[in-house]
Amino acid sequence: MKADSYIIVGDLHLRTGSDARASRDFARLLDEASGPGPVPHLVLNGDVIELEVFEGSRGDGFDPRAAAARAIEILDSHPDFTRALARHLVRGGTVTWIHGNHDVETSLPEVRQAIRERLQADESSLKFGESLIDDEIHVEHGHAHDPDCLFWPDEMTALQKKRDSALPISTLVNKYLLSRIPRYEAFTDSQKTPIQVLSRVLLQYRLHALKMIALYPVAGLKIACQASLAARRKDAPPPEEEGKASPMHGAGEAIRRMYIDRYLSTAAVAALFLFALLGMPLAWLLIGLPFAAIVIKPAGRRKEYRDRHRRSCHRAASRIFQTGQKIVVMGHVHRAEEMRHRAGAYLNHGAFAAESLDTGGKPSRTYVKIQRKKGKAEGRLVRTVAG
Repeated sequence: MKADSYIIVGDLHLRTGSDARASRDFARLLDEASGPGPVPHLVLNGDVIELEVFEGSRGDGFDPRAAAARAIEILDSHPDFTRALARHLVRGGTVTWIHGNHDVETSLPEVRQAIRERLQADESSLKFGESLIDDEIHVEHGHAHDPDCLFWPDEMTALQKKRDSALPISTLVNKYLLSRIPRYEAFTDSQKTPIQVLSRVLLQYRLHALKMIALYPVAGLKIACQASLAARRKDAPPPEEEGKASPMHGAGEAIRRMYIDRYLSTAAVAALFLFALLGMPLAWLLIGLPFAAIVIKPAGRRKEYRDRHRRSCHRAASRIFQTGQKIVVMGHVHRAEEMRHRAGAYLNHGAFAAESLDTGGKPSRTYVKIQRKKGKAEGRLVRTVAG
């Protein structure tokens, strides 16, 4: 569709029991944007609601009725967000809801219908899709370019087949690990090293971190088993195909991506060191040398995985510019940025769920605003005060 102005917000990661501050800030932003004058078209750019994490349960795949019930439960638990959307629609505003990897179930007809009924919207005022393309504007969540978030052979087929081997590694981590953690709160550490992640987990969860540490290798080995099955799927894309290389291309790739080899080697070295303190013959410590070598040797994969999702979005934006689009907007990477090229502008709205400091040191949240002036679209990254 074509509009004179757009407000693009994404990565709110709303779920039952999550912090309501992002919902309140979203409501204030939308009310202010829908003041006097034409009402802007709102784009919810993926990962709006957290349908992957089943708090207190192990999840039940992608059952449409269960997913619809979770979606409504989340909307009801965030009344500020839901009422703001309803007010926007009553004013004559329109909404495009683009799914991300955490709310891919919004591509299911049952989930879409449930959300429309909850917001008292129709298909013309609330549209769902995987992207928004308007002449020179291209908006998508960006997860489709991230190797850790690839569904095989595509998202809808994976949803319909309900096979874990068709799901991306990020979804399986949520299903096998995070859904079993009490008081789970999302934070973007998937691109960091295990020590950095462990430090954050210990700081945030304290005693609950022990359960996470114990469950992690179990979840990793289960994912490796699914990756082994995925590698034998007839509909699996070849790993050498550009943009299709995935940790689910084999058990070894999954183990490598999740650092399970280094994790278990660290545990083995720690156990042998403890046994040595308890009087074990020193000769037995020779057993630990191979494990120690794995732990001490710098992992080349750090450079490979660090910001890989962000680099993938940059490359995708460059390809989109070649098709004639002048403004490309994505999210997913949880890092707001604005890059101007000769071919066009790449804007990433960052995660609205996360507060960051503006130039004045005040907490803020980021989104993208696009306006047409004299027939030409101009986009920019905007900060709104948080709290």
